[in-house]
Amino acid sequence: MNGNQSPLKATVLCIGDPVLDIIACESPQGLLERFGYSAGGSDIIDEDELEKCLKEIEIVARIPGGSAANVAKCLAGLSSCSTVAERPDHIEPSEDNDCVSVNFSGTLGSDQNGQEYVSAMVSCGVRMEYASIDQTRGNGVCLCLVGPDGQRTMRTCLRASMNHTLSEKDIHELRPTWTHFEGYYVHKSSTIVDTMRHLKDTGSKISFDFASFDVVKGFIELFLQILEDKLIDLLFCNEFEALEFASLIGRDAQGVSRETYLHDFITYMVERYQFTMVVSRGDQGCLAGALDTSSQAHTAYIVSSHADKVNVVDTIGAGDHFSAAFLYSLIRHAPLKDACRCACMAGALAVQFQGAQLAKKDMVQLKCRIDSYLDRAHS
Repeated sequence: MNGNQSPLKATVLCIGDPVLDIIACESPQGLLERFGYSAGGSDIIDEDELEKCLKEIEIVARIPGGSAANVAKCLAGLSSCSTVAERPDHIEPSEDNDCVSVNFSGTLGSDQNGQEYVSAMVSCGVRMEYASIDQTRGNGVCLCLVGPDGQRTMRTCLRASMNHTLSEKDIHELRPTWTHFEGYYVHKSSTIVDTMRHLKDTGSKISFDFASFDVVKGFIELFLQILEDKLIDLLFCNEFEALEFASLIGRDAQGVSRETYLHDFITYMVERYQFTMVVSRGDQGCLAGALDTSSQAHTAYIVSSHADKVNVVDTIGAGDHFSAAFLYSLIRHAPLKDACRCACMAGALAVQFQGAQLAKKDMVQLKCRIDSYLDRAHS
């Protein structure tokens, strides 16, 4: 933050499944094929299927994960008010009211995994006062299979996180500026719409991601309800999720390039649902659209950003880092194009490391780069 920049002040709530990521490399023998999994997808599995998978793999790492939690960890790092120059290897939350308060809500298990999860989140600067603990179940687990190209395929056993609810009392007590929902949270279909409505009543803006093409396919009716009720202000998805959604609502591409099609589809979505939409495209960068409120017609305008060319180790959490950097840029009042550029920076850094959590020195590096970019852009 430079001397002329207004201090940040916002409260962000991230809602999702606090699952422990178990990371394994997909073998050339074709574990995905043997289990009938689609590469790059995500789905829910039961305890029996999880145990069968665990017998077939060699675990590389165990990292506290979950999409919304990953967003929270990255956003807390970017929003930190610690003095980077004095403590280049450390990020610590500040009690200063001018900082961004990043909170997480989800249901943890009462086992050792759950306890370690809370400690890891707090060490990243995330506040856990609105998380709950199920005393009868273990913590959720997500099996992350990473292919030779870095693509991840995920299968999640929800356990304790299956039964999460956020009370109206907590919503009105916290009154978040922004609330971010991971798309996987649609498994709580009986509560997600009501929770969103209560949050909107407090004035919170809501961001939402499509999670996976498997999730889009399985919950299309609920996604449509959320969109038609205009419960979200910002939609994140990757191009495969966007194409899946478009196909399911009868807007297939016909005789045009993918970029042209995505451009037209984003325009359609923004103008129909009156929100901002961001489509990440991996090494192709991203496209985003928002309403041009300066025109009477409130038509959509589209921007794009390139992606840095990097060596991909794995893509676990790349989209979550992308979303966190985009939200951070909005909190800093960045224009849409600058927010896209910062999001691409974060996504490109995340894919260079294993797992969905950057080392503190790498998070500090990302924060410095994004802050410097935004300072130059706004000077």
